[in-house]
Order: sequence, then structure tokens, then C-alpha cells
Amino acid sequence: AEVGIDLAGRVPREITPEELADCEYVVTMGCSAGDVCPAGWGGENRDWDLDDPDGKSPEEAAAIRDEIARRVRALVDELGGERNG
Repeated sequence: AEVGIDLAGRVPREITPEELADCEYVVTMGCSAGDVCPAGWGGENRDWDLDDPDGKSPEEAAAIRDEIARRVRALVDELGGERNG
């Protein structure tokens, strides 16, 4: 909520191989996508190896959130896309 994102009622879930089939990139936060990506998938997996914010102080969780935002902006720039914010 601190940055205008409402996560109330959101529950983490696994992404299915069917959802990944058309993806060019998969970014994980500290785990491999190898066991989820479909056989023959030709995309790129990047593991950002970030700490899990669960159980962290608000300040630690905010630092992880800010690092994710920084990396997403850098990835969008790298891929030549447009970004909002």
C-alpha cells in the first residue's frame, strides 16, 4: 500500500507450464523455473536470487520491493520496452 499497490486478498501460486508456453523470459526471485518450464521451452530464465520478504521487518521488505522495482526497470530498458514509472 505504501507505493500504491493493493495486495489485499492476493495469494502466491505456482505458474503452470501452459502459462509459460508463450513466454520469452521467466524471472524468478530465488528459485529455479526449470521444474516448471515446459519441455522444449526456448525462453530465458533469470534467477534474481532475492531474499524472501516473509517475516522481514517493514524496512527490510521495502528494500526487497525497491530492488525488485529497480531490476524490473533495468530489464525493461535492456529489452527495449516502454515502462510506466
